[in-house]
Amino acid sequence: MMAHPGLYLVAVWFRAKPQHAEPFARAMAENAKASVEKEPGCHLFEVRPDGDGLALYEVYESRAAFDDHLASRHYLDFVEQTKDWVADKKVGTGDWQPFAGTPLGAIVA
Repeated sequence: MMAHPGLYLVAVWFRAKPQHAEPFARAMAENAKASVEKEPGCHLFEVRPDGDGLALYEVYESRAAFDDHLASRHYLDFVEQTKDWVADKKVGTGDWQPFAGTPLGAIVA
């Protein structure tokens, strides 16, 4: 498999308000599943517990594919559903800078 230098990476950390932690985690899992199933430009969307929050790891074909995600109906519905549940959120994004010759499968497998 060839390296894909155009990939766009997103890492997000959320902490839900305590009374909303469980429904937020369920809604996030549904959003992640819909993103991978409905968005051809979304290669990976993992949700993992991290301390008192959730860590998201997302890989998109390009920045444009991520912009498509932000405009998708399932994402917009998720944002509307959970907007009052979030206590803290941190986001990091950037283009993937592959190590010379590193295949994508070695990174996301």
